[in-house]
Amino acid sequence: MNSSITTKNKITIAPTWGTGSLLECDNSDEIIEGIIKTGFETFLRIHPMTIRHNNNIVQNLEKKFDTYNNFQIVTDMGDKTNLYESFMMVSDWSGASFDFSITQNLPVLFIDTPPKINNPRYENLEIEPVESQIRNKIGEILSVSETSRIGDIINKFYQNQSSWNEKIVNINDEYIFNLGKSARMISTSLVKYLHDPLGIK
Repeated sequence: MNSSITTKNKITIAPTWGTGSLLECDNSDEIIEGIIKTGFETFLRIHPMTIRHNNNIVQNLEKKFDTYNNFQIVTDMGDKTNLYESFMMVSDWSGASFDFSITQNLPVLFIDTPPKINNPRYENLEIEPVESQIRNKIGEILSVSETSRIGDIINKFYQNQSSWNEKIVNINDEYIFNLGKSARMISTSLVKYLHDPLGIK
């Protein structure tokens, strides 16, 4: 068992912004309060676009949860300390969830908000986006109406950090290619292309 895993005892909440953000759910306060009430130190990383376009959300959260000493709002995205100290993340469809899980080998609790679809014709490709494929492999998916289960899922994640670490390492092996040597592989491919851009040699 990796001792550095078992010492992690914090939670990071990292929502996307706009449509699909867990912060814009009708019961977003209930979701956040359910996380805080587990007793773990909780950090809410606010997306810069939320601050720019809907800063009243931040102000309301500060007022709502001011009395909890285990809750902190993070607006400096350059400060990643809480990410390295967290044993899990709570997110929605944010790309930050996959960055966290893949780099830290730890699980994500996905609040199942409506997905943010930039290409409405993506289904024509008949390819399921990887974000959809691996959500239930690197964590659990929770309906926005099932907030009563948040505490149980969080405690389960906390107690099983080592097994989640092992599981996600295996998932990385399945989905990530050239791990640790991608720069070399990319440069080799570019040099090859520059010498033979049509690929006829």
